[in-house]
Amino acid sequence: MKKKVVAAMMSVALVAAVGIGGTLAYLSSTSNDVKNTFTVGKGFDDTDGQALIVDEWLLDGTADDRTQEDQTYENMTPGYVEKKDPTARLKAGSVESYVFLRVTGVNALENIMKSNADGDDVQAYDISGWDTTYWMKVADENGTLLHETKLGVEGDGYYVANTGNTVNLEDTTPEGEYIQLGNPIFQTVTMNPDVAEVTEDLGTKIGEITVKACAVQ
Repeated sequence: MKKKVVAAMMSVALVAAVGIGGTLAYLSSTSNDVKNTFTVGKGFDDTDGQALIVDEWLLDGTADDRTQEDQTYENMTPGYVEKKDPTARLKAGSVESYVFLRVTGVNALENIMKSNADGDDVQAYDISGWDTTYWMKVADENGTLLHETKLGVEGDGYYVANTGNTVNLEDTTPEGEYIQLGNPIFQTVTMNPDVAEVTEDLGTKIGEITVKACAVQ
């Protein structure tokens, strides 16, 4: 890697020298033109709704009820457990692409501490059931690439679908039907049953989790 960096720097320096003084002109020559023609491809079908969506189980709905709308998880008390399963879906027939999820708000929620019956601080809230087979974390919440990308890493940040490979639904039918991409990024939100007392007023906002998807050709 170090040799490649040095070689690249030398190349840049050489080009700069030729451009400025012309003293190295004898090292250069003029090539033929190679013309590249580009045509418009299939791309993503955003008719009748976006090609890529994120939905989750609808609160108080049946097993098959899902929503793309914001939801409020009310009246959380110690021992509270609720299904929360953000799931990415891409339309069948969409062009081959990399699909990413950006997750925010989890770290802040899980960093909230409350006292248990013994007066010790415990983590009050937990987001669990993180996917370990499909969504791979590649960057932190600030967009800084991780030194090591691997499955099973949780929390705020950027995740790539299909363990870093492209998603190809070009030949999937019927076109326009939403296809689930892997598993939900996580599954459940819980309030620690060991929390002794909830001190906030009823209806106080304690956190906000956002999951957004993006597809790139």
